[in-house]
Amino acid sequence: MTLDGKSRLMVAACLIHVFCGPIAFSKSAAHYRYVVCTDMTHDDDNSLIRLLHYANEIDIEAIIVTDQGPESVKIPDWPNKMWTRAQGIITAYGKVVDHLRRHDPRYPTADYFRRITKQGKGFAQRMTGSMDTGDQRFWDYVGEKRDSDGSDYLQQVFDKKDERPIYVGFWGGSITFAQAMWRYQQKHSEEEVQALLDKLIFHCISFQDVTFDYFIDLDAMTPTPAGRRFYGDYEGKRRIPSVLLADLDHFWKYMGAIEDKVVHEQAGPLGDLYDSGGEGDTPAFLNLISMNLGLSDIARPEFGGWGDLFTKHHLPHVWLAEIERVNELTRWLPQATSSFYARCRWEETDFAGANHDPVAGFANDTSNDFVYLNAAPRQTVALSAEGSSDPDGDNLTYTWWRYQEADTYNGTVFIRNANRREASFVFPEDGEGKTIHLILEVQDEGFPRLTRYRRIIVSGH
Repeated sequence: MTLDGKSRLMVAACLIHVFCGPIAFSKSAAHYRYVVCTDMTHDDDNSLIRLLHYANEIDIEAIIVTDQGPESVKIPDWPNKMWTRAQGIITAYGKVVDHLRRHDPRYPTADYFRRITKQGKGFAQRMTGSMDTGDQRFWDYVGEKRDSDGSDYLQQVFDKKDERPIYVGFWGGSITFAQAMWRYQQKHSEEEVQALLDKLIFHCISFQDVTFDYFIDLDAMTPTPAGRRFYGDYEGKRRIPSVLLADLDHFWKYMGAIEDKVVHEQAGPLGDLYDSGGEGDTPAFLNLISMNLGLSDIARPEFGGWGDLFTKHHLPHVWLAEIERVNELTRWLPQATSSFYARCRWEETDFAGANHDPVAGFANDTSNDFVYLNAAPRQTVALSAEGSSDPDGDNLTYTWWRYQEADTYNGTVFIRNANRREASFVFPEDGEGKTIHLILEVQDEGFPRLTRYRRIIVSGH
């Protein structure tokens, strides 16, 4: 059956209103509180620079800087130097925040970031890499007389009357966070501790020090798919978060993803601090960004997004970015990179002189919500990007594609007119009980080109 544009719109509307069952909409990053634990080593500074460019749409509640990594034993006075590095980045942010606010008034002040940036305490050899000697012990770093400004401030974050989940990016070791959690349990009931754990989501860039054994049985993670061995000696009750996302190797792909020369060409004082050290910790917040672009949902790590696709591990609440599926992180590099370059331009340009994200519509629905449809075998499913637009008036291109790694159907799906505003596909005859994930990419023709998404999940019935 051949459908014209008007008919496809009618079918799409019918599918939305008639065939849909209960819908669990995706949410924006504003529904999460973001906490950074960083060691400010050779690549963390670049990740912090990128993160601050998205501070208008990610609610950053704490930046905890803790001594960690090989620099700690190689560079004299390293704790003060890394603290100074973090403060320098915040100072540079203060020089550009007024320009950034021309594009979005929600950017916080530099003083806000100074207030929420705290110094942790303690140095532990890493769980991986050249400093992994296997002789570190949990109680060497957690317990009485090990509190710090960082762990004290995290107590305030934990106690805040805010029911939103707390999304923790472990760019560096967990020493200060583990101390904060240990201290919290000294002051609160078991019910209060569990209520906090139920709100915690961890995104771990490796397991960088022995204190992670407080949150996950490290011995049960051995050996990893890459043959890496972790060790742990904690024998008490573990404090298991609601979700633990573990990226053990994919993050290395961000070490050379960005050209520092391009950042310097596009940016002002903040981007000028960007160096060639890479951004190994950036994946720990990328899914928050792509959530705002309509692609991902933190609550569904198996759906994938800019910050990777995760597979359920046998340990409770643990999800892994599988070693052999590195493409689930790198497939989004071009769009994520262009987005960052565009934000760099915001540092010194007004709204008219820069590019901004387009709007991706589906049948005139312009939200970021996933579209959930039901379809019968051999039913034609209409796909309409009606409602898409661009705030800068740029022309738009449309691409519909199947995200097979995220769905449950193993056969072939052909999308008709996959590069047009209106498209369609026939739901497979053997697709009953299966789901098919389709991604709409709406890309503008500005500089650099920016992409927004809609995810359409079609279930067979």
